[in-house]
Amino acid sequence: MDNMIVDILNSQLNERFWDGLPCTEGQKRKYQVRAPAVPNTVDEIPSTKRKMDKEPAGGCASEMVTAHNAAILGLVESIKILTEKVERIDVSVAEKPTPRRMRMMVIVATTWCDLSD
Repeated sequence: MDNMIVDILNSQLNERFWDGLPCTEGQKRKYQVRAPAVPNTVDEIPSTKRKMDKEPAGGCASEMVTAHNAAILGLVESIKILTEKVERIDVSVAEKPTPRRMRMMVIVATTWCDLSD
């Protein structure tokens, strides 16, 4: 590439030298297997393309639908449980004692006990 740039700058570019050779593409060979000849039948050459299965390999489609529905029902049940737990959480911050409040409560309680003696 550097040599090509130098040739262009010196106006000495040999275009035939720098022309790329045409790429050779490998030809895919498709081998066809012929079925054995059976009298009174038409011989068909099998296709080289793979046919997609209409059903899953592991079983019928209804089993997959059942498994999918069971998974969805499990998710719904998990959401219900999580919602119940969130509703039970106490969100009132004002009522919760902080460490400073706890110290104040202890001080008040001890002074109250001292006063009542």
